[in-house]
Amino acid sequence: MSPEQSFQIINDMIGRARKNYNSTISFYLLLWGMILVISPWLDHGLKLMGVEYHFLVWILLAAAGVIIGVIHGIQLGKNKQAPSILDKVVLAIWISCSVSFFLMFILQFAGYLKGPEFFLISGIGCFASGWILKFKPLQIGGLSFWIITPIFYLFPEYWKELMTLGILIGYVYPGIALRKHVKNAK
Repeated sequence: MSPEQSFQIINDMIGRARKNYNSTISFYLLLWGMILVISPWLDHGLKLMGVEYHFLVWILLAAAGVIIGVIHGIQLGKNKQAPSILDKVVLAIWISCSVSFFLMFILQFAGYLKGPEFFLISGIGCFASGWILKFKPLQIGGLSFWIITPIFYLFPEYWKELMTLGILIGYVYPGIALRKHVKNAK
């Protein structure tokens, strides 16, 4: 096999993985983007209203996101063809990120973390997926998470605004861009 043929096979695999994952990733980016944009503001609003357990909104919305995500994943799994190696790599990245999010969530409620550390893991998931799939908006999303993380510590009083900005750039923008990319490809 010539180097050109090898390169073409790799590009074909990337193209197939990108096509397979564009609609899937966009769904999850938009799902979690909306949950994570709504959660801090709803929590803050409930706290101002005097609701004692206002912070439970995070757990309830996260649980709803997990349930919706699992149901969506099961439905996709029934209709999916055999995954390529790139499909498996991107899936492994996001499974790793999800396990890390879960463990960090527990550590945060135990008082060991402040919260912005979640952005570091999001940066890894978005940037690595964007790099593998050759999709710049995901790479930009990953970079934005990494840039915003230290800003959280410099301006902790603006955590809701910074979180919203990070989620909009890191999840929502790439999710919308992927969705448009899928529609334009049809």
